[in-house]
Amino acid sequence: MECNDWIRKNEFQNMDHASDGKKKLSNCQDWKKEVIAEDTGRQVLSLLETGQFISSMNSLTEETIEDARRQAA
Repeated sequence: MECNDWIRKNEFQNMDHASDGKKKLSNCQDWKKEVIAEDTGRQVLSLLETGQFISSMNSLTEETIEDARRQAA
């Protein structure tokens, strides 16, 4: 099992409302969002042909990357 497989399959966590439990839940939620975003990105990239991928990469600017980062946050 790959490390990210655990978080992909994780649906809930049974813990109390202590600060360490809340922190663990928050960290796991952030981790799961990252894994889902990576999985979605890989899935979209796999659908592109090589020429489309290269065109897409060449059209990226620092501004579009920064805009995407802000929207994701």
